[in-house]
Amino acid sequence: MRNKENLFSKNKYDVQLEALLDEKNYTDEAKSLVLNILYRIENAYKDYQTIKQNVKQKSEIIGDIVDTIKHRCDTLEILNPEEKQAKLYVDRRKKIIKTFPHEVDLLQAIYYIKTPYAKKIENIFEKATMMILEKGMAINGVEIIRDFNGWSWNNTLSNDNSQYYNLIYQSLIILIGETELESIIKSNNIIEKIKEKMFDIYGENKTEDVINKLVRVCVLIYMSNSEKNKKDVDKYIDEKKDTLHKMQDKAKFIMNITSQNSEYTRNISKIDSILSSESLLKKKYSSKNISEKYKDIETYKESLVKYKNSLVSRMSENKKIMNPFEYIKLKENTQNELKTLNDVQLCYSMNDSVYTSLIGLQRAVIECFYKKVAVYDLKKELIGLVYEIRYYNNLPLAEKKIKSIKELQNNLDTMQKAFINKLCKAKVIEKFSSNSNLNYEITKQIFRSNIIDLNKTSVKLEYKDGKMDMEYYDDHDVELKKTIKIDVDDYKNMNKKIGKKIRIFI
Repeated sequence: MRNKENLFSKNKYDVQLEALLDEKNYTDEAKSLVLNILYRIENAYKDYQTIKQNVKQKSEIIGDIVDTIKHRCDTLEILNPEEKQAKLYVDRRKKIIKTFPHEVDLLQAIYYIKTPYAKKIENIFEKATMMILEKGMAINGVEIIRDFNGWSWNNTLSNDNSQYYNLIYQSLIILIGETELESIIKSNNIIEKIKEKMFDIYGENKTEDVINKLVRVCVLIYMSNSEKNKKDVDKYIDEKKDTLHKMQDKAKFIMNITSQNSEYTRNISKIDSILSSESLLKKKYSSKNISEKYKDIETYKESLVKYKNSLVSRMSENKKIMNPFEYIKLKENTQNELKTLNDVQLCYSMNDSVYTSLIGLQRAVIECFYKKVAVYDLKKELIGLVYEIRYYNNLPLAEKKIKSIKELQNNLDTMQKAFINKLCKAKVIEKFSSNSNLNYEITKQIFRSNIIDLNKTSVKLEYKDGKMDMEYYDDHDVELKKTIKIDVDDYKNMNKKIGKKIRIFI
């Protein structure tokens, strides 16, 4: 084992973690598994940062893990893989993690236990989107040790649902950034905040297109996950229909809201009485049904405060609705929600509905790349965008990579060709031909390659009998061989010499 004092020379997180683990009542196997995660992150981070670009600092990644272990995981149990059970289990309230003896499973559980709890969200669009992003965040968190092993990059996600969660999450990272996305997930009204962030970057039309397709596919995936979730959506639709029906009689609707607020006020008053009296608080907690539900009186007190805040929030929303403008807005929003959910239900009944919806979302995401292509000018920015598009191309979906999905080929080629033209004009990459189509055929491998450091990418061209043989190199090793047809006039007008290796990046 490497010297732990030198492993993280800047922050010595390994020393901090060992001290923390000494305080935890974990088995030696569990402690070793936690430490192994840090060692694997250290090995993989350089390649991970090179390939993905838009990533958190290593110290921040490790610091998050240490903080989660410290504050959110009191019990860590290693399961027997030979027994029939889920490979990981998380109880956020009791701060329990159970996992197979594998670093990837444990790290995914660590990320799950720190994510918000989607089940308590009432709005079905927020609930479904949060569920997908909650899972996507955990899958994204383990990527560094799942797909990077110190000498290669290989996305190993094979489960369809995991690919769905990951693709949506990675798409949003590309659109608004990882730090911004994590911050939004920890807050309320995540759909609206994603929309606000995107609007500042991509404008109204592209933002609306992405958001509309995002919420639809999230609800669709949510419904597809279980019959219980399907019933959850059906119930929400019935409630919205009922709300819309009640709103037809405005006077009666407002009267019901007033009655609701009176009930909320009474409940808030009761909670305030309990919170302000230590003896009453202890008396309430001593009842069997409450003491069994909450591990201590402080946890019970926190739940009362949260419940009170939720009632205050509902009262505030109700008061807003009494405003004529807000009343009309609520009615329109309810109608729009029902229309969207009816569309989703229709889509749900079709074959490959999730896949088809995800393809639609990806077309909207690819359209957003045009904005970056247009505004990026510095060489460093442009090279970073090459890596970003290359990473996106290699995301998995339905046992393929984005770059190999035929439904997206035209969208990708059109966007990438425009970017190649800009890269050549900016002298970031070599221009091999004045024919833009031929030049794209030669250079587009930079968006498809699995080479860690694209700066090492070279190509060797050979022409014979109307065909061009292309060999792509990772430094001295051949990565890919490809042949295309080429007109003799295009061959004669080539900008670069035939028959020798030429680096693509200048």
